[in-house]
Amino acid sequence: MLREEKAIQAPKGDRQSGTIGKLLRRRMRDMVAGSSQPAVPNLELHAAQAASLHKNGPISLLANLVNGLILACVLWAAGIQREAVLSWYTVLMLAVTLTYLFWRGYDRAVERHNVRGWLKRFAAGQTLAGLVWALTIVYLYQGVDTTSLVVIIFLLAGMTAAAVASSAAYRPAVVGFIAPILGGLAFYFFSRSSFSDWALGSFALIYFVFINRITQNLEQNLIQEVALKDKNRELVESLEYAVAETRDREEKFRVIADYSHSWESWFSADGRLLWVNPGVERMTGYNAEECMNQRAHPMEIVHTEDREKVARALAAAGKQPSMNELEFRVVCKDGSVRWCSAVSQPAVDTQGRNVGFRASIRDISDRKALQQQLELLASTDPLTGVVNRRRFFHAAEAELYRARRYDRPLVLALVDIDHFKRINDTYGHAVGDETLKTLAHAFANRLRRSDLFARFGGEEFVLLLPETALGDGLRLCERLRQMVETIKLQVAGKSEPFGFTVSVGVADLQHEGDSLNQLLARADAALYKAKRDGRNQVAYGAPAQAFEGAPPAQPGERRAAPRPPVSAHPEAAADNLDFPASGRNGGARPPLAESVEDPELPLRFAGPRNR
Repeated sequence: MLREEKAIQAPKGDRQSGTIGKLLRRRMRDMVAGSSQPAVPNLELHAAQAASLHKNGPISLLANLVNGLILACVLWAAGIQREAVLSWYTVLMLAVTLTYLFWRGYDRAVERHNVRGWLKRFAAGQTLAGLVWALTIVYLYQGVDTTSLVVIIFLLAGMTAAAVASSAAYRPAVVGFIAPILGGLAFYFFSRSSFSDWALGSFALIYFVFINRITQNLEQNLIQEVALKDKNRELVESLEYAVAETRDREEKFRVIADYSHSWESWFSADGRLLWVNPGVERMTGYNAEECMNQRAHPMEIVHTEDREKVARALAAAGKQPSMNELEFRVVCKDGSVRWCSAVSQPAVDTQGRNVGFRASIRDISDRKALQQQLELLASTDPLTGVVNRRRFFHAAEAELYRARRYDRPLVLALVDIDHFKRINDTYGHAVGDETLKTLAHAFANRLRRSDLFARFGGEEFVLLLPETALGDGLRLCERLRQMVETIKLQVAGKSEPFGFTVSVGVADLQHEGDSLNQLLARADAALYKAKRDGRNQVAYGAPAQAFEGAPPAQPGERRAAPRPPVSAHPEAAADNLDFPASGRNGGARPPLAESVEDPELPLRFAGPRNR
């Protein structure tokens, strides 16, 4: 027992022992988290394997000598020459003696931290003994009676089973011993012509595979056993450390002074305020005396929207070992609002009785402001102030899902400034940036709150119109295009202002299976068509079926839920559908023109011949 402990615990040094312990603990955490096979450091595993082999080694060696003597007698009785039998048994004794000498070197290997080398030497001795046992199969070719053959086979099978029982901790030792024996038996039976011999040869191979699998399972069990032992040691150490740390924390907890920068409060078990430090005045403006005089502190200064969750947290604070961090707002004495973060812990006296709980509250207003600023930066385009591409995809997927689920219309449009590179080259990039901002501001002021307008990249913008039929969407896009034509920008150093135009590609939701990428692809194709046909116009992106020879879906029609048929020409749809007129804050789009038939405001759609 002492040798086993010595082999398992023998380190190469304090530094290596610490490294191995950390590695083993990390592997154990992986195992507890659900990994299929825990990995154990080689030093720990080899020490356990060597200890098991050293313990069972004498029994294995003695079994070799005894069973070898029995087998020699059987061979002699079967008619094998005495000299040959004695020679075989002599070789077996030499192999067993050599393995015994290897076994005797265990203590020295442990002292020199060379357990792995000892394992290899012991496995080599076992392999040599297995080869000697396999030599007896040669005698079978000389012809033995059936009874002797059965006894020989049972002796060989018994030796393989004994090897598994004594050396299972180290699979190379087991496989090295049984492979020559079972391989020789299989070869002998396969060399004969009868069906029964071939069946016995197959059984020998299957028996070898079975034993190999058993040794694998035993080795895995040993790995887990070693890992669990170390885990138990770690848990005991952690428990002892936690006990000591808890005692120290209790002492420090009792001497919390009034000089803490956070807002510290003590409450009784029924939630009544017992003590509050001066930090509350620095945070809220109310001094400690005012807080103590409040009937329901801190509920009286908590923001009305947060009082319910704070009340629930206070009710649970004295019943739980700890409370998760709670974020809420307080209304200060000067009327300002601050964000706070609170944690609490139960308070116990020296007898361990619950006497209330302690709450520690700190100001996180700066963190909240920074968080809101980061969220704004992550979702808006810094130049134009509209939604950026990332935020658009996130919101558009939700709108598309809603439209598909409730069978509602939806229109998507891509807007691109015509000849934007010419504007940059002619007037400079500063004017180009001003052009982008002007367009974004003009569009944003003429859209509903439910519409989604974003900068898609460069001079390209994207517009998503929920609850909008195709005719309304085309009509709106045409009015926005006409509006852009009226915009004039004054450039410093230039006597005349300049204007710009946009091209718009429109697509609508046609199928329940339409994805956002498909809508964007159709809108992009329509935008390319508008660019190709002369720019400064609105083009409609027909569904893909129209190009594949299948009956095309009409604008405003969806395959899963057919609507009344609409003309295939989007300009006709725009003429026949009225656009609701109201202000921006009313939730509807503002009117840009009284009628699309006005000769002064002609609709510019790409011709149907190009769809």
